Amino acid sequence: MLYILKFFYQWLLPPGIFILLLLGLAVWLWRRERGAAAGALTERRALRRGRWLVLAVAGALYVLSLRLGAWLLVAPLEQAIAQPAAVSGDVIVMLGNGSLADAPDLGGVGQPSGTMAKNMLAALRLQRLTGLPMVVSGGEVYAYSGNESDIAAREFAEMGLTMEGGERGGTTLSASRCSAPPPEGESGVGGSDKVQVFFERRSRNTAENLRFTHAILQEHGWQRPVIAVVALQAPRTALLAEREGLQAQIYPTHYRAAQRFYFEGLHDLVPNASALDDSAAALKEYLGILAMRFGYRG
Repeated sequence: MLYILKFFYQWLLPPGIFILLLLGLAVWLWRRERGAAAGALTERRALRRGRWLVLAVAGALYVLSLRLGAWLLVAPLEQAIAQPAAVSGDVIVMLGNGSLADAPDLGGVGQPSGTMAKNMLAALRLQRLTGLPMVVSGGEVYAYSGNESDIAAREFAEMGLTMEGGERGGTTLSASRCSAPPPEGESGVGGSDKVQVFFERRSRNTAENLRFTHAILQEHGWQRPVIAVVALQAPRTALLAEREGLQAQIYPTHYRAAQRFYFEGLHDLVPNASALDDSAAALKEYLGILAMRFGYRG
């Protein structure tokens, strides 16, 4: 009974309801076409073209909203670069991936997106596994998103990375007091291992992430960054790193799709917003890679 209810109510929610409305419009156009006067050839052709256009849009939306449709777009990107069995580098680089400026959080205001939070967790685990210094890269894209490095710094502090001012201050802040990162390019110290954490706070996209982070790497003599990035963005990030001249190891995190598709029967024939979101994110990556092939530098 549970799965029957899920099957029907998904059609009442976006995008299912919009697909039904488009199909209803196609039926209405078909009825208008059949009812048009026999001599109104131009009108009948226009109605037929409109009907097929509506059906094409409904069909595309349906396919993109299926788990299988999303998996076919997402899996090739996420599986293009395998997660390394061993970490090989001299610094961890964590790329930001969205945040919310005024959301209430445990230790202050502002929180990372779900995607960025998972990337933060992976980067922290990598850092603790390797003991390497870390660079967090992410600025403010929109006013409502806040500064990704500010938000990451506060949450990292609450997880035990105590921030310390560099050449502009030298004041040690406890985890409970740390609400913003040190100034651009300055470091923090985490735990008893004295781990350095640097913040790049200006970047607004992945290209700027790597461009501005590259300057920090050069300043400190780091040549083999391990870049923690969500798996969907790993292929484009690898291309950007190569363009910047970085000898980087790409470490994919936060997978959206399983390594192989599991068909769940009737449930997988129903469109859902989560699959559409995955499809849209994958299409954005394909467009980004295509733009790079045509010389776009970001």
